[in-house]
Amino acid sequence: MLKKPWNLLYLLFFIVLAYVVYQVQFSSTTTPSHVYQLTEKIALELAAVQQLKKVESKPIHYAPEGREPRHVLQKAREVMLRVQALRSLHKLPTESDPLLTVRTVTPENVWQLVNQILSATRELRVDIHPTAMVAEPPFVSGKTPSDVYRNLIKVNQMLESLGAPIQQPKDVYRIVLTLLDDLETIRLSLNINCDFKTLPATLDKQPADVYTLGFQLHQAVNKLHAEFGAKDAVIDRYLAANAGEIKPADVLELMNNILANVADIKAALPITRPTILSPKVRDKKPVDVFAKVGKAIAITECML
Repeated sequence: MLKKPWNLLYLLFFIVLAYVVYQVQFSSTTTPSHVYQLTEKIALELAAVQQLKKVESKPIHYAPEGREPRHVLQKAREVMLRVQALRSLHKLPTESDPLLTVRTVTPENVWQLVNQILSATRELRVDIHPTAMVAEPPFVSGKTPSDVYRNLIKVNQMLESLGAPIQQPKDVYRIVLTLLDDLETIRLSLNINCDFKTLPATLDKQPADVYTLGFQLHQAVNKLHAEFGAKDAVIDRYLAANAGEIKPADVLELMNNILANVADIKAALPITRPTILSPKVRDKKPVDVFAKVGKAIAITECML
């Protein structure tokens, strides 16, 4: 009478065990080179559409340095949002915003999200250019997270050339609100009380003003990052010395890197509450973003 139930339990046990072994093996063998190959596939899918529409991407003027998987994952989230925006424009179904769960990020975590981007891009390409033949890119070993990050910048520019909305102050504002929420989560978990004074009202600001203040936040968060034992806090030399015209996309780039480091602090503490992207907001001006960045600096410095 007990034979069949026990056989079923053994079968379930071995299924679960096989799944765990597969996940461990896959996680241990996934490298930045595997993720890089996926980004190359995405670029080829988008290039086929660019060729049809006779459009080109804006050039990329810098090579990212010192990126870790957590920065690449955050960049991939940004790209995923733009893919979804483009899908929406073409009346294709969209997915919910990707969550940033609290964890030490591995290349395998990045691979999973980038693979989702590839699937969403393939559906987009087939809808626009169903007859295009797309080659399989070769696997190239020795790639770093910074190489993957640069390819994601390239993909971002390709999406923009195909009609994805240009990044605006409201997009930066949304990320800064997300940052504030995570910083407050850290502060409350540490039971740190802060006496915040009302920040003075600021006059009209430009993206360059927000960028300069944002870099102050970047430095403060990196100090907090080091204080709580999180590893590999990086200040990118490009972020420190961007001498060109600053656009909202540049500020967003900076804020996403800060958000990745804040997420890493949460993992080091540890805090289990995931990073939840703030809801979309209506039109915002750089001065609105400036005020929120100032508040984020105040919260961060209070915890140092």
